[in-house]
Amino acid sequence: KVIKILAIVLSATILLLIFLPVTATLLLSIDRVQNYIIHHAATFASEKLESRVAIGRIDIDLLTKVHVYDFYVEDPQKDTLLFVSEAVAGISSLDIKRDGLQLRNVEAKGVEFNLREMPDGELNVRPIVRRLTNPNGNSNFRMYIDDAEIKDGRFRYERLTHRNPEYGVDYYDMEIGHINGRLKDFSVVKGCVSSNIEHMYALERSGFELKNFTGYFEVNRGDILFKNIAASTDNSQIHLPSFLIDGENWLEYKD
Repeated sequence: KVIKILAIVLSATILLLIFLPVTATLLLSIDRVQNYIIHHAATFASEKLESRVAIGRIDIDLLTKVHVYDFYVEDPQKDTLLFVSEAVAGISSLDIKRDGLQLRNVEAKGVEFNLREMPDGELNVRPIVRRLTNPNGNSNFRMYIDDAEIKDGRFRYERLTHRNPEYGVDYYDMEIGHINGRLKDFSVVKGCVSSNIEHMYALERSGFELKNFTGYFEVNRGDILFKNIAASTDNSQIHLPSFLIDGENWLEYKD
């Protein structure tokens, strides 16, 4: 149970740390992005993703730090996919082609991420991810974040059919709140995602509490590799030198 919830929370964290900076970069690619053209910036991102994107406010400090407030992305069913109350990041490089997207001291507060299965069986994030992916399936995209912190996150995962157990976690209808965590040396290099997890806390609505999780992870296509895992709950302590989840596509982990 602990490993399954870790994998799900980790997937949500990866999507957030990729999706938010990439979309913000789309906005920053427009000359002189300031509050008075936020509407046009959001329209540009919406057209690129073919999903509604809204931003309450963006503040840029001498092109070295960006603050984003009330960032919203709608899913194909017009429900909330992602909402971030406040995010801040230091900018080291926006030259994606030469150096890759390089950010530092990223912090996201009041994060809400909703991953839902649509009537066709596809997860609601998949159509948007496809629009950010090279048509031939290969990717030369590189992103580096030296330090990333999530505060007061909430993650919802819902399948079309719920299991409704008498007690414990319903893995087809999960709501994980109070997510707080810090990652170091987060990187995305040609589709491979890796990072060190300094700490991670989460509480599922059933009462299951992940008190802390540390370790290293690497996601490459369908494989999720954990190393030096240390996880604690009320009733268990887990220490594993290495653990591998083998699959074809990490976005398709639904069971």
